[in-house]
Amino acid sequence: MLNAGYAYFNECKLNETPILITGLALALGLSGREALSEYGRREEYSATVKELKSVCEQYAENRLFSNNPTGAIFALKNYGWTDKLALGGADDLPPIQAAITVEFVKPNPQ
Repeated sequence: MLNAGYAYFNECKLNETPILITGLALALGLSGREALSEYGRREEYSATVKELKSVCEQYAENRLFSNNPTGAIFALKNYGWTDKLALGGADDLPPIQAAITVEFVKPNPQ
């Protein structure tokens, strides 16, 4: 299984095609990514499937630094990655407080 997986990765590199979980599963003779996940739950295949999936994840991670990382971001979310929005400074600083004053002024009659 491991040799077939790395053969798929080499084929992708030679053909300049993306490394995909579904492509990996098909190259291993499985019906799709769900079947690969099922194999990963079996003790005798767990380490092998984790290693092969890690290569796919690394490929997606490297794509984050390309001109169009949208697909890579989507793929990484399927690996459990999440978006995180951080506002402000360091966590140990107190929150910034701001006040807004609104003053209503009667218009000048002309």
